[in-house]
Amino acid sequence: MTIEVDIVKRETIKPSSPTPPELRHFKLSLFDQFYPIFYTPLILFYAGSDPSEAAQEKSRRLTTSLPEVLTRFYPFAGRIVDNLSLGCVDQGAEYLEAVVNCDLSRVLKEPDTAVLRTFLPATADIERADATTMPLVLVQANFFECGGSAIGLCVMHKVADAEALCTFVNAWAGTATGAITEAMIPEFRTASMFPPLDSLANSFPSIVPAKEKCVRRRFLLESSKVAALRKRIEGPGGPASTAVEAVSALLWKCSATASRKKKANLNKMETPRTTMLSQTVNLRRRMEPQLPSNLAGNLAGYFLTRADEREMEMRVLAVRLREALEGYCESHVKRLQGDGACAAICEETKEFGELLGKSLVMDEMDFYSCTSWCRFPFYEADFGWGRPVWACQESADCPNFFMLMDARDSGGIEVCLTLREEDMALFEQDPDLLEFASLNPTIRG
Repeated sequence: MTIEVDIVKRETIKPSSPTPPELRHFKLSLFDQFYPIFYTPLILFYAGSDPSEAAQEKSRRLTTSLPEVLTRFYPFAGRIVDNLSLGCVDQGAEYLEAVVNCDLSRVLKEPDTAVLRTFLPATADIERADATTMPLVLVQANFFECGGSAIGLCVMHKVADAEALCTFVNAWAGTATGAITEAMIPEFRTASMFPPLDSLANSFPSIVPAKEKCVRRRFLLESSKVAALRKRIEGPGGPASTAVEAVSALLWKCSATASRKKKANLNKMETPRTTMLSQTVNLRRRMEPQLPSNLAGNLAGYFLTRADEREMEMRVLAVRLREALEGYCESHVKRLQGDGACAAICEETKEFGELLGKSLVMDEMDFYSCTSWCRFPFYEADFGWGRPVWACQESADCPNFFMLMDARDSGGIEVCLTLREEDMALFEQDPDLLEFASLNPTIRG
């Protein structure tokens, strides 16, 4: 039987209190300006309860708490005016309700990307529309026959990075249960820290399309496997690597090796080729002093490191990652806290765009992007029916992209990875990958 998701309700939900006149013109920060028009998706799955009452009660709790949290996160209920500001006159968020013709266990047994995307609000038509008409938050509440549920959430990246998204989700859950804390109440002051450029007011960045077919796979490294990987990389007397560094090094090594093998097969010869990895950095945790986690907006940078085919060894790559992060914090992050912040952000964005173009358009190098959502407490989002049994991120098929999230079991890491089709076929056969990661295992509720 095909899994069917039927939309049975659609409404616009507005803040419970009107936004004061002095807050209705909201400036974006310079970081916000450099993000294209696209949504960051998140799906939270919850185990079932009494099916006869679950959907009605859950829907009521979601729809009565969302207006309250939108009052606190008032820019999220606004609309884009240009690439400089938002108009916050309480246009609201889009809320959809859907029924699913199966039990949640069927979805979690062998998660399928095509099915998972049906639990999210459709954004393709919205992203092609006029940016000034787009809702910044879209929600789809999905209810299964067993009483389980899935909350699909899409938030415009212009207003929130991963940490801001997590703060919003937990503030919404805290509002629903009456357990909201001071740490969940957002601060909106990034534009005063990193003022926008007027020259970018009418210029929205675009997304570079992939030329080749890409495929996505989900992998799980259980906590024991992450520990074993870190031990392998550390070696006798070597420097300790973090879990994210170790997993990133594994993925980088296996991906670059697959790409080199594919090109050798096509060209019938080995061709030396540079490989680079960019990894996101949550700047709130890197500033001195640290910035609060509830500081909303975009505050993410990235560092770069490169290697050649002679250095495709996990220990070497892990050290490169550690050194690159330390260098980034020592130089770039310090510039962000000084008079050179604007120049530093512009230079970083330009460099990233040029490297992406060389990889996707000109095929001059292998360029990989890694984003880590580890340590973000998505699994704490309890709307009144327990914590999620699974939190996952389903994004567009961007090639050579690694997405890391904490697994539900403490210490494990889930990977959502997108590669070109030919590279993925070789990647999945890598012995190092097979030793530490399992492909798309069942989610244990």
